[in-house]
Amino acid sequence: MFQNRGSQFFKIKFSQRGIFFLSSVLFFCILSLSSFIFIKIKAQPDKPLQSKPDIKDVQVGMADPAAVYCQTMGYQHQVITEVDGSQHGICIFPDRASCPAWDFLAGKCEPNFSFCAKEGYDIKTVKNGKDPLSLNYAVCVSKEDGKIVGSVTDLTGLVEKSIKVKQPSQNQVKTQKVPVGSEIATLSDTPPRLPAEKNTSQSEILGGFQAVPTSFDWRNYKSGNWTTPVKDQGGCGACWSFSAVGVAEAAYNIAAKNPAYDLNLSEQYHVAGCDSPPGCAGCCGGWNNVALEEIRDHGIPDDSCLPFVDGVSCTCTWPTCESNCTYHTLPACSDRTCSNRCSDWASRLTKISTVGTVAANGVPADRATMKQALLEKGPLSVALDVSNGEWYYIDDNDNDVYDLGEPIVFACTSPVQSDHAVVITGYNDEHAYGYWVIKNSWGDDWGWEEDGYFNIIYGSCFIEESGVYYAEAGTEEWSVQDSAGTNVASVNELGTMVLKGTCSAGGTCTAPSNSFIVQNSGGGTVGYVDSSGNLCIETGDCSGGSANCNSPSGDSFIVQDSTGVNVAYIDETGDLCLTGYLIENGSP
Repeated sequence: MFQNRGSQFFKIKFSQRGIFFLSSVLFFCILSLSSFIFIKIKAQPDKPLQSKPDIKDVQVGMADPAAVYCQTMGYQHQVITEVDGSQHGICIFPDRASCPAWDFLAGKCEPNFSFCAKEGYDIKTVKNGKDPLSLNYAVCVSKEDGKIVGSVTDLTGLVEKSIKVKQPSQNQVKTQKVPVGSEIATLSDTPPRLPAEKNTSQSEILGGFQAVPTSFDWRNYKSGNWTTPVKDQGGCGACWSFSAVGVAEAAYNIAAKNPAYDLNLSEQYHVAGCDSPPGCAGCCGGWNNVALEEIRDHGIPDDSCLPFVDGVSCTCTWPTCESNCTYHTLPACSDRTCSNRCSDWASRLTKISTVGTVAANGVPADRATMKQALLEKGPLSVALDVSNGEWYYIDDNDNDVYDLGEPIVFACTSPVQSDHAVVITGYNDEHAYGYWVIKNSWGDDWGWEEDGYFNIIYGSCFIEESGVYYAEAGTEEWSVQDSAGTNVASVNELGTMVLKGTCSAGGTCTAPSNSFIVQNSGGGTVGYVDSSGNLCIETGDCSGGSANCNSPSGDSFIVQDSTGVNVAYIDETGDLCLTGYLIENGSP
């Protein structure tokens, strides 16, 4: 039902022959050519066919539209950070009153300061799924006849103002989805339905080794939320950095086997141009995969070292960085430079060990491979066209009525180009349509359930062909390999031991040559990992949490963190001592 590519435009090329004609013949040819062009124009449909752009050459950079609306109206946008690290924006008005920025855009608060009020119209909130930016949105209504003038999104050109990178021609951007001239009472209070149909994604196999679960979300895996809190990028087109940082932060939670590890890394570090990410231009857009590579190669400090401030006042209208930015000569487009970072920034850098590519930008990703990476590696950094979609509910019961529990999803019928980078944290195949679960960077009060997340139909809006990337954190400090050279056991710098094998009670473990072995002072082997990834501790006893771990000496196995503190070792009595977590077959 949903297309992820449009028809190609036909091109007509005229060439000159360099031959002089008699004036009468020349006049006739010109007249004929003019008629031909007129006929071709008249033959075009009212809405041009959508052509698929070369998305490999398109940066992403879309700001928080609620922040852009607040700033466009001349008010102050401020990002509020809660105790748990989550963020949301508020709009502050001349009388010092304020309200949540998304509520203001939707017409739910302070209506006298709205665009509609300034233009002499009334303002109403509707929820029929026709606005691409939010399920709840505002329309201006004529005071004379009560008819709809248009949505605030369309009347203010908010989509175009929120996109901070090169955009397609205006005749390709879909506008006026709201039925202008209709009575407000005629609008539905629910989005349109997606009729029930067979979801074929449920039978997919990952790597030939097991069936995928029918749904998965890193927010509720093993009773923990392995993602970090939702942030708000404000009016800056820095979604590319927020996507990369969100994936890197989650990768550290997973590597530490601690959902509350929750690093808070500095998006401003990228936006300010530290390490000069190639092709990135601060608030004027960039590349999420390049940002990930910068974290891998050069590191990124914590947010308190260089806090994000560009969402408040620094703005971009492509290809110009506005003069309200302190540094506005491209590629710089920010209120900060690296000179503003903390003095000890070098000692506060955090790196990821790996950036993996599931599919490069412009190459359609295999959906099963995306799920495999999501399950095995963690949340994925992706981009999509968020400007040309609509909201729907999945009619699982096929009764043409929205029933509580039926999910709301985002989908595009004719996407134009990817403009926004986000994070995939999960998927769901338990409904009539399968969809990805997306973490956004427009505040924790945005989205279908007003938690900063939304769902998008598989394959829609270019989400599976605008580049799919993952990150891994924690370098392997020690490993054991099988005969094929595959790691069957490892310990990373966070002190997390991962074992691929299983050694059931009463099982026999045989120490292979060149494996990890710990011996006591008498030369007896007290612990080792065999070539299947089985951990064998023959004389130690760590039961009941009462083991006495003695600081090891000699040639025992030790993993230390960057400060020289032992995070994992087996002492000479055979006791396994871990600061991190022991993982067997990928499960804590």
